[in-house]
Amino acid sequence: MIDECHVVLNEQRNFRRQMQQLRDLVNVKTQMVLLTTTLPPSKEKELWRRMSFKETKVMLFRARTVRKNVKYQVVKVKGDDQEEEEEFIVQMVQRVMRGYAGGKSVVYCNSVRKVKKLAEALNCEGYYHHAEQKDEKLKRFRDGEKRMIVATSALGLGIDIPDIRAIIHADEPRSLLDYAQESERAGRDELSSQVIVIWKEDGREAMSAEGWRIEEMGWVTRFIKGDEDDMKASCRRVVLDEYLDGRKDRRRCEEGEEQCDVCNEMMGLNEEEIVEDAVQEKERRSSTQDESGLNLMERQEYNSQQHERLSIRVGRNEQKREEGEEAEELLRELEKMKGLCPVCTENGSWSNVHPIFYCQESDDAVAEYQTMKKLIRECKMMKDFEGCTWCFVPQAWCNRWEENEEEEGGWRLKVKETKCKYTDMVLSWFLVFVQNASFAEGLQDRMSERGLNIKDQKEVLRYLGRRKK
Repeated sequence: MIDECHVVLNEQRNFRRQMQQLRDLVNVKTQMVLLTTTLPPSKEKELWRRMSFKETKVMLFRARTVRKNVKYQVVKVKGDDQEEEEEFIVQMVQRVMRGYAGGKSVVYCNSVRKVKKLAEALNCEGYYHHAEQKDEKLKRFRDGEKRMIVATSALGLGIDIPDIRAIIHADEPRSLLDYAQESERAGRDELSSQVIVIWKEDGREAMSAEGWRIEEMGWVTRFIKGDEDDMKASCRRVVLDEYLDGRKDRRRCEEGEEQCDVCNEMMGLNEEEIVEDAVQEKERRSSTQDESGLNLMERQEYNSQQHERLSIRVGRNEQKREEGEEAEELLRELEKMKGLCPVCTENGSWSNVHPIFYCQESDDAVAEYQTMKKLIRECKMMKDFEGCTWCFVPQAWCNRWEENEEEEGGWRLKVKETKCKYTDMVLSWFLVFVQNASFAEGLQDRMSERGLNIKDQKEVLRYLGRRKK
């Protein structure tokens, strides 16, 4: 039986060389059990290869690696030089520690030099491969004599300390596999815990010089900054789950999970305020009366009211986020339908790629399309409701429009000569959908409630062009 078998995949030549010899055990010709909590699906075949296993002989058992009680956060370093950077890290660590009275924290660094420097600044012990009295240092940390330790990745395998409340990476992780393994030390007692990466924009140069694998660097970049296309960070759990478990249907932190910094921001919650509130709340609990003059019962009532207000705000922001996700889903559907004739598609022929006005299957649909398109432009009813006059999609989605900074919530034409990306799509698909009996019946019922007639094209357009409250 081999525990922590993922270390066989480590790319550092000097890291636990003896592990590379484990492949020789295959010559014993007996059953072998390999255990780990961090084996990405993309690394499975590489592990079989390094262990000299035949893939057809391997039985694989997987469980999801999600840590519901752990909150993930990335903090960008403030400071232009090394001294300011280290001062920022020290202040960040001290603030996090104040929020976890009684718990322990580990600060991970990529170099022994940085371990020594931060350990001195934080007045705690440093732990690395060639450090003196490693066992004694680990025992003092485990027993709670020391609540904080600064370490390299040497503090990793086999470390099972239940009350580690915070893991802080003072450098960008070497790989997402290393990050997952080290962050797994937090919250093993299933209580709320936190993992923070302190990230510096130009910290990548040193990594490239060490020859780190581009693939692994790409995963770390995506976790910290987002995809290369938009460089907008997504939910931290989305990236972790895809990498560690191969899960691709996650969209955000889910119910019952500690919210990551990105999801908190999407709900309108400021991460620094959340941390500071937690610190202040810990300090308040140490006395029956705080600086505002409230006694303990009054403070509890006040906190209850604050929690209720926060819940209301979170609920509103959650609704906005869901509406935004619905909009994104509609946009994805538009992309799928782009270039397809709705009439031919409805008839089951996906090979006919052409606009509706070139369609040979339905002269009636083409005629109705041209009539309604003319009415919309004559009435100019879409522009006031944030719909493009040419393609009828929201102006925020159309490439012809840009936000008008001089008018709050307004839009203006960016390039008049540019053709709309979704020209002729929305109206033509609507005309096909309205031929569906159940869709038409539902639309008629909603219009009838407002005294509108579905047979009157102008009234249909008036209903569709109204502003949604």
